[in-house]
Amino acid sequence: MFFKFEGRGMLVPVYVVVSVVAVALVSGLLQYVGLYLKYDFPIVIGIGIILSGIWIHATSDDYITVNGKKEKIYLNNHLYFLPLKTWSYILLYTGSLIFISGILSTLEKLKLL
Repeated sequence: MFFKFEGRGMLVPVYVVVSVVAVALVSGLLQYVGLYLKYDFPIVIGIGIILSGIWIHATSDDYITVNGKKEKIYLNNHLYFLPLKTWSYILLYTGSLIFISGILSTLEKLKLL
């Protein structure tokens, strides 16, 4: 697979995969313990993508310490020529859409919609 990245841009797919897998594992663990909730898998995927968007947004800025104070520095952290902040907004929007779609699908299956 071809990734065009600069700086920490290569971590965007890693953050997404780690977040989605972690949320899926927690969901599976809750079902295994007995907290079985009838929901569709897009809800889990949506939550994972939203968490990865928050994670990317929180780690997109770089700081150095100068004379005991943190100062923001500007580095080229890009994936496919888009900065990390832009990727965080894209993932938050996409994750929200997937999450809403999962909720609507679950409500439709439960005959509540």
